[in-house]
Amino acid sequence: MIMAYNIADQITMNSTLPSATPINYNGVTLHPSLCTVRAELNGAWTLSIEHPIDNDGLFRYVEVNTVLSVPSFNGQQLFRIKQREKNDDGVKATADPIFFDSKNNLFLEATRITNKNGQNALNAILSGSNYSAVSDITYTASAYYVRKNAMEAISGNDDSSFLNRWGGEIEYDNYTIKVMNQIGDSRGLSIQYGSNLETGALEESFDVTKLCTRIYPTGYKGRTPDGYSYVDSPILASYPIVYAQTIQFPNIALLSDLDPGQDTDGMIICPDQTEFDNELDNACDAYFRDTYCSAAIYSIDCRVTDLEAISRAAGISEIPVSLGDYVDVIDSRLEFSGTVRITEIEWDCIHDRAESLRLTAQVPAIPSFPS
Repeated sequence: MIMAYNIADQITMNSTLPSATPINYNGVTLHPSLCTVRAELNGAWTLSIEHPIDNDGLFRYVEVNTVLSVPSFNGQQLFRIKQREKNDDGVKATADPIFFDSKNNLFLEATRITNKNGQNALNAILSGSNYSAVSDITYTASAYYVRKNAMEAISGNDDSSFLNRWGGEIEYDNYTIKVMNQIGDSRGLSIQYGSNLETGALEESFDVTKLCTRIYPTGYKGRTPDGYSYVDSPILASYPIVYAQTIQFPNIALLSDLDPGQDTDGMIICPDQTEFDNELDNACDAYFRDTYCSAAIYSIDCRVTDLEAISRAAGISEIPVSLGDYVDVIDSRLEFSGTVRITEIEWDCIHDRAESLRLTAQVPAIPSFPS
């Protein structure tokens, strides 16, 4: 069931669904002609809805700032409408997960996190709000957020963002954000050419142009570490040659290199060379872990839209899948047999089932070199 809620601008947030929350609004059941959630692994999450012009006037509830409650691949989820178009045929709108409200109503003026694991770091970012977080990341790191909203602090592009400093994969669950080492599960789904894999659905490629297995790091003003000169990828020995690059981390600075009165927002300031070396070392480890640069030459890309064929082959009525799940793919023509992950999912909210999947190799994978 797809529900619409008119919510006042000033409300007390609650992690439970609206039907169980004592807030002054009324839920209305909508009857859209289309309603889908498209989610990418550590990327965009968007709901699209189309509603006809109906005699009951339900289309009027498809309005900017209306909150929609819809079935999704990870349960009943709340989305707030951000854009709306209307014509004689009906109304079209797009909406963001309700957690995205934290871009506007949770602002970090100056929050310093020192040597915290993933759960404690997220708790610090969301402190004082009714948003919550779940993380199983035990890796400890430090960050400093100045004049950042919560979304920027967690998934922004700068080096100090949670994803760049701690790593992990995101799942939005209403007012809770889950950032785990890996989301998804293995549910026994198998896709095979000639059975349920469409012709031309799978592509395989190798590319070494961006490969990096050894980093020579530099920090602010080009300062280099004193205790070492480079950091190697854990899988450097898997390749016949070393692929070395100089990577700059200009936000990591030695205190003595700063100018008097310099703006240090978003920078990691190290009091001595030893801490500077450690921060650069951590940054290199995070770069290898989060960019897959040491295994990025290998990719498998597969799009599957005929999910009914997969259901028939598996002898089940519906395919139990979620973002990040592991799927076995076999394509004898391309001599490929391996496990890939669901990195993009489109969910039909009206019928509460997967509409299409994108499967991609996301784990470090080493090609076989000719002997």
